[in-house]
Amino acid sequence: MLEGDPLEHEFSQRLPLYELEEAIKYYMEDQRVEIDTDLLLTSVQRNANTFTTKKSSDFSLPEKRFMVRFVKSFYDYLLVESPPGQFDLFPSLRYYEIIGVMLIRSGFFYNQMIEERFATEKVKQWHELSLKT
Repeated sequence: MLEGDPLEHEFSQRLPLYELEEAIKYYMEDQRVEIDTDLLLTSVQRNANTFTTKKSSDFSLPEKRFMVRFVKSFYDYLLVESPPGQFDLFPSLRYYEIIGVMLIRSGFFYNQMIEERFATEKVKQWHELSLKT
């Protein structure tokens, strides 16, 4: 809170802070992949026979994260290798489902009991972020 700011808000009761804490906790548990994957800016440099990674203290923008770039590349690959048919009304949904199932089966979401619908929505979210760049 900023001193003297006319828009300054001060919580005088515990409930608003509790609700914020619970929302953050729920997000971190439910969206673990988002937290674990490329949260901080990271660069990899190739040396003669090794690789060196450097992490920044800055957060990685959502549209710059690895999974967003990966989904965009995979989507573009599917678009070229399996183009939509003449009567294919929602080819994007089919591609999102293919990518989502692949991520589930590879264990990317930490278990294979995750619903395909969740994975498909996550892939769609990442693909939409990639279109903003």
